[in-house]
Amino acid sequence: MSTQRHGVFTKYLASLECGASAASPVIVHGRTRRGTMRLADAAHTPVIMVGPGTGVAPMRSFVQARARLGPASSASSTSPNVLFFGCRSRSSDDYFAAEFGRYAADGRLERHTAYSRESAAKTYVQHKVASAAADMWRLIDGGAHVYVSGSSGSMPAEVRAAFAAAISTHGGMSSDAAYDYIRALEKAGRYCEECWS
Repeated sequence: MSTQRHGVFTKYLASLECGASAASPVIVHGRTRRGTMRLADAAHTPVIMVGPGTGVAPMRSFVQARARLGPASSASSTSPNVLFFGCRSRSSDDYFAAEFGRYAADGRLERHTAYSRESAAKTYVQHKVASAAADMWRLIDGGAHVYVSGSSGSMPAEVRAAFAAAISTHGGMSSDAAYDYIRALEKAGRYCEECWS
């Protein structure tokens, strides 16, 4: 992120002087909940990540973990670490662009970015998935894990439809069979969505 942001309570806590006594005690109750996404254990397992907007945050941790493993095999024409990221424009909200660019430059990440407000026709992550359909089918058929994170509006369903179309077209299945295939991937822990409103 280009600008660090603080919430109301975070800003208040940051304003307190360490060790100073407050007029009333500050009691913070918190709970962390384990997320639903688990990064594939095997280093050779291809990973496809779709994280538009703030949905890129968990994907960043996956990219960092996978990047520590080194560059993708040169025997593969497509990196086993694929990221689809979407934002309005590269100048205002292309989160972690420099970091992801470094990973892409040294072969540790294949990056597809959709800038929805930089042309007359809006381009979203599902359009980028669709344009890489043959490669996505090859990776999924080869054991890839797919992770989708971000807004729970129409994005998850539209991304799922793009993957279903790739599976149907390049896997030689009917549309219904492609959706069944995705449901089977979900049950196997290979297609994970963690989306919020």
